[in-house]
Amino acid sequence: QAGRYELTFTASDGSLIASQFVRITINAHTPTDTDADGIPDAWEMKYFGTLDTDGTGDFNKNGISNLDEYLNGTDPTLIPGDINHDEQVDLKDAIIVLQILSGLTPSEAIYIKADVTGDGKIGMEEVIYILQVVSGLRNTIIQTDSDADGMPDTWEIKYFGTLDGNGTGDFDGDGISDLNEYLNGTDPTIMSGDINQDKQVDLSDAILVLQIMSGITPNGTTNKGADVNGDGKIGLEEVVYILQMAAESRK
Repeated sequence: QAGRYELTFTASDGSLIASQFVRITINAHTPTDTDADGIPDAWEMKYFGTLDTDGTGDFNKNGISNLDEYLNGTDPTLIPGDINHDEQVDLKDAIIVLQILSGLTPSEAIYIKADVTGDGKIGMEEVIYILQVVSGLRNTIIQTDSDADGMPDTWEIKYFGTLDGNGTGDFDGDGISDLNEYLNGTDPTIMSGDINQDKQVDLSDAILVLQIMSGITPNGTTNKGADVNGDGKIGLEEVVYILQMAAESRK
């Protein structure tokens, strides 16, 4: 470690003692950075094969600059969800993951580091993410996740105002974990099926939906964000879900 160190060496033959004081200075090694972009040349050559890239660039388009990838010690060429490492996220990646989950031998080599939650595992979260990317419901930007709970910091702050929550929690108490709310693109603060937003799912919600479907003016306020499948619409799916929830609560 760089710094200035003071040492004293002592020798003795049993009767006489001699000592010598020395001061040693160790200078820090500064990696060569020819283009002065904050990234060492060796690191740029390892990942990019050239010094033409810039610290403000984003080689893998994951929302994290090349400089931050270097400072964080992450791979700047990695694309989350690109399980077969062919530089794109497509149905081939989903097929590979489903093969793994089914106990089948994958049709292509897999790249574990392309998992989307940073847990080093390939599972259903990757399938959902890949299908969302392919369908256009999500872009391939993975944001900073300081507490490594699978949910981007910006998303947690937006909905919870803090990073204290974790992926296994269920903030709105609707039976869907906060992590799955993020992966599904739904609001973790709105209870699914709670159409009138009274913090519970009951027959009054079912009545509101049936009134809407029948063309009758609802006798209460409605919140389309409480739909159960994330399509922003209130319909028969919500009625079925609400009745199932109401039946469970009456047991």
